[in-house]
Amino acid sequence: MNPKTAIVLIIAILFCSYTPLHSQVKKDIEKQDEAANLLKELKGTNIEDIDFYDIDIDNLYKLNTSFKESKASRDKALIALYLGVYYYRVEEKYTKSQEYLYACLLLNGFLTLDEKDLTYTLLADLEKIQKNIPNALYFSNKRLETTYQKKDFDKIYAAEIGIAAVYNLIQDNVNAKIHLNKAQELEEKISEYDINRVWFRLHSAYMYRYSNELGASKKYFNEIFNYSYLDSAPFLIPYVYEEYGRYWEAKKETDSAIYYFKRCLKYSNSDVTNDKFPLVPSYSGLGDLYLKKGDTLQAVHNYKNALNTGIKHDIYDPTYLVAEKLFKILPKKEIDNLELKDYLIASYTRRNTMLEGSKSFVNQFNEIKELDAKIEKAKKKQEILKLKDEQQKILLRISIIGFILIIVFLVYYFRNKARLKSNEIKKLKAESELTELNAIIKGEEIERKRISEDLHDSINGNLVSASYLINKTLDSGDTQDKTLNDVITILQDTIQDVRDISFNLSPAYTVNNSLESMVKYSCERSTNASDTDFHFHCFGEPVKFNKKTVLLIYRVIQEIVLNIIKHAQAKDAIIQFHYTHDDKLDITIEDDGKGFDVNKKSLGIGMINIKSRLELIKSSYTIKSNHAGTSFYISINLKNELFFDTYSY
Repeated sequence: MNPKTAIVLIIAILFCSYTPLHSQVKKDIEKQDEAANLLKELKGTNIEDIDFYDIDIDNLYKLNTSFKESKASRDKALIALYLGVYYYRVEEKYTKSQEYLYACLLLNGFLTLDEKDLTYTLLADLEKIQKNIPNALYFSNKRLETTYQKKDFDKIYAAEIGIAAVYNLIQDNVNAKIHLNKAQELEEKISEYDINRVWFRLHSAYMYRYSNELGASKKYFNEIFNYSYLDSAPFLIPYVYEEYGRYWEAKKETDSAIYYFKRCLKYSNSDVTNDKFPLVPSYSGLGDLYLKKGDTLQAVHNYKNALNTGIKHDIYDPTYLVAEKLFKILPKKEIDNLELKDYLIASYTRRNTMLEGSKSFVNQFNEIKELDAKIEKAKKKQEILKLKDEQQKILLRISIIGFILIIVFLVYYFRNKARLKSNEIKKLKAESELTELNAIIKGEEIERKRISEDLHDSINGNLVSASYLINKTLDSGDTQDKTLNDVITILQDTIQDVRDISFNLSPAYTVNNSLESMVKYSCERSTNASDTDFHFHCFGEPVKFNKKTVLLIYRVIQEIVLNIIKHAQAKDAIIQFHYTHDDKLDITIEDDGKGFDVNKKSLGIGMINIKSRLELIKSSYTIKSNHAGTSFYISINLKNELFFDTYSY
């Protein structure tokens, strides 16, 4: 490349790069001019007349950046104030607002009384939001001093209400009432439609609600609604409805409380106001009410709305409380999904950071000593009031405690007496039931034994004798009649039936044998005496019943076995015992027979016997039957002391 070509190329490159660079520099200069013009325009307007919704925030940022490293000046103080007001009113970013307002506070020597009044007002509100009561009282008092310097009755009236609002937060009704009374004395001197008239009545209603003077509280709400105070301050409607909901909640009228909380939500989300702060306590209040009504789903829904609203709008303190409520009622999985633990930690840390940050700023402020003095004075005043009432409170507490102890003693005495009487009645009832059961079983067994002996000694003896004579006749050759052979067969079958009946009525082996061995032996006899194969299984650790209980349970099983033999036409049947870990004996008896209609209204004598015996020992049973077979399920509670010889009577 020759030298001339190289020079031409360099000039071309410089020209091409210069054009966009020049254009960017020009744009930056124009933006700086716009920012400077904005500051000039704002400085020429009274702070209370500025519409912060129309401010170009980008230009404010540029002004803040340009003055950040410069020395203290009025411009620097005003830019910090404008940003603080903007984030408070427009974007409701309270953390950022507090940061800029504290920066403005350090430059308050450059501010007018109106600008100082606005700074103290917003800082007092922000400290109230964070529940930092000492700082809130400090800035509220600074605001009051500023208004007295201006001798502006409207602002003095508002400042007195502001201090009362702080005392309301800590339920100090004495001091709240002092400042509300001072505000009331100024009502004749302020404009008729001053919006602070609404605040005065709202904080008065709040104070009387907390002191449980609901009639006085309702009086102030009536004034708000009846005298059209809200016409001059529609943006206060959400606050009024939220506090009115609290009033109905205090009166325990849940539906009315829910209605006004919902009205608050409706207005907070409307074009009437852009203030989102009432949303969090209203959603939280709805959550509390639904939780009291037992509607956990609605409670969680409203708590989540409160949480999301608080996070979105940087409302830390009430949102932190909502997070705590959700943490208590939500399952662990949902807590993890909402990242509640992280939010609680972050919120708690952030809130404390803000409190520490605010203290740090105030410590830099040369009038912090005055704050400490006023706080100390307030504490001493509270201590004096507490000391005056202490003796009466101690006496009242002693009286209440003594009365409670007497009531507790009387309740314990009569309950213990009733319990002993109840135990005695239960014991007598158990003994009565035992006597009744013993009598029934004893009478039944005596009758069975008598019938068994009669069958064996009389009928069976006669049948055996008749069989012997007929056999002797046949053996002698006196006759060869086939009829005699048939008679012999019938007599032998009858003898066996009589023996079986006699055995079933009074089996000799029940005296010293367990229930399991009796049932097993019965299965073997029933298999040999019928076309059905019976099987017996026992699971778990058997218990040793007394003889009466063994007989009663055995009779139930025997009745079912006889029904299977007579009616089921079954090939196989199984009897299972299952001793469970919760002190129960579950008995299952199943067959593969033809089944029967369990819904049949009339019960046979066998089923009646089964039912009556099980009722005697307070045991339940279930029958399931179809064409594939029948199943009996019996459940016996082994905790019944009547079943064992250890029971004393």
